Amino acid sequence: MAALIYEFARIPKPPTQFRHQRDTMAVVHYVAEEGERVEPGEPLVLLENWWARFELVCRAPGTVAKNLFDAVPGIEVPTDTAVVFLFFDPADLPKVGELFELRHLADVRERPPAR
Repeated sequence: MAALIYEFARIPKPPTQFRHQRDTMAVVHYVAEEGERVEPGEPLVLLENWWARFELVCRAPGTVAKNLFDAVPGIEVPTDTAVVFLFFDPADLPKVGELFELRHLADVRERPPAR
């Protein structure tokens, strides 16, 4: 049996068109519960900034060990903050690209037209 490894899912910077000067995201709620196994493409947590709503998605199968802000929904935390602690089998990790990605769900506000 292979040894499990652990990884923290961190809030990545959103795409340029959705970045905000505060460089923070609000943890709206956790989609994956502690102890739950997630498959590639499944969301871990719903996040929101000034401009848009996002899901933080895992690109490999793993098990959620701990949701770090489960007790404080709506908390705003800076990008690169760890929000979920997961366990993985090393054989399941993606060979290229990031382990976690931010998936845009909806705009919260419209950007004003460029002048």
